[in-house]
Amino acid sequence: MKSKNILLSALMASILVISTAQAETQATPQAATKEPIKIGELNSYKALPLYIENYRKGWTLALEELNKAGGIHGHKVEVIDRDDLGKPSDALRVATELVEREGVVMLSGCMFANVCLALGDYAEQRKIPVMRWFGTFDDETKRESDYAFALLAASVPPRAAAEYLGGKAPQNWLSAGPNYAYGHKTVKVFEQKIKEQNPTISWPEPFWFPLGKLDVQSLISALQAKKPQAFLSTAFGPDAVSLMREYRKRPVDGLTTIVSIETGMPEFMNTIGAEFPEGWVMTGYPSIDIPDPAHKKFVEDFRKKYAEDPSWMALNGYIAYNLIFDALKKAPDLKPDSIRGALQTAEYQSPVGKVRMRKSDHLSTYGIWVGKSTVVDGKPKLRDWKYYSGDQFLIDETKVRNN
Repeated sequence: MKSKNILLSALMASILVISTAQAETQATPQAATKEPIKIGELNSYKALPLYIENYRKGWTLALEELNKAGGIHGHKVEVIDRDDLGKPSDALRVATELVEREGVVMLSGCMFANVCLALGDYAEQRKIPVMRWFGTFDDETKRESDYAFALLAASVPPRAAAEYLGGKAPQNWLSAGPNYAYGHKTVKVFEQKIKEQNPTISWPEPFWFPLGKLDVQSLISALQAKKPQAFLSTAFGPDAVSLMREYRKRPVDGLTTIVSIETGMPEFMNTIGAEFPEGWVMTGYPSIDIPDPAHKKFVEDFRKKYAEDPSWMALNGYIAYNLIFDALKKAPDLKPDSIRGALQTAEYQSPVGKVRMRKSDHLSTYGIWVGKSTVVDGKPKLRDWKYYSGDQFLIDETKVRNN
């Protein structure tokens, strides 16, 4: 990880050297001229179109609601979105263009863990705030960056999934995940949480695979050969689709528990349809089944605009930008440090309850749903689900170092 950070820092430094803009972002004249307040959004539209297009639908709805209500202190807010192509190098190039050419007051976005890490490094060196969808941290006792914030902490979904098992996890496990930051982080956190419940649990070396290139036949063969009682998968996108379809053809005897992270979201379930497995433990989002009035209103508003039910990524985009808007309303001006300070105390009464930003580590208290997969009337769903707030699994704020 250190070598990756060195390469990212070197690449970013080269971009900054050729820049003609000054190193520190100055206060924008927008407040005096009533021009729009600009936010720069960069995300992996081509690399993960299904997820990111839904994310854009969510923040677009939030943006339209804000501007219809008068914007922020009389200013309309404009979001300038760009594709980072799922690569740290392109993300840094795009971030620089948004800051220097477009005059954005802050950045937002990112889906891939390596891109989120690169943006955190960029934010720290350029002293400009960035709200990331996903926060990846090697050391949870240390704030990654003074200028980087995240809606969802990487540790929350795996800890929530382990908690859902209620201390009844089987003894022998096998895990599989993409061989990069997200996969390693998720497997490690889940394993640690499970072993808190039962220190004698067996956890051999995980089955690592290149992102987007899972050899499903080999993985199923490994499961059949090792005969674990339980299996954890952190595969997502096409890798997860391939795994589920192959497992239907070649189920593993004696495998009683399967945990699959983030595959219980509507955008993923709908790609599988009636072939969705039965009884897998999944983190996700039971979109239309949440009874809370505030959430029902969000579903209704989303349907009016898009003629479809909201997905998990749409909800994420909606909540992330409402946290941003709260900060921009609180900030005394549009200087980077003023926005950063306001983001540290941002909060939003969201469709799923109050979400606040933690000043200690810049992670929000947004959580995740965990349930079991099923198919009802030919449509995949989550059953027996429960929502876990993020602050149930984030470490005590007093234990976080800020340097």
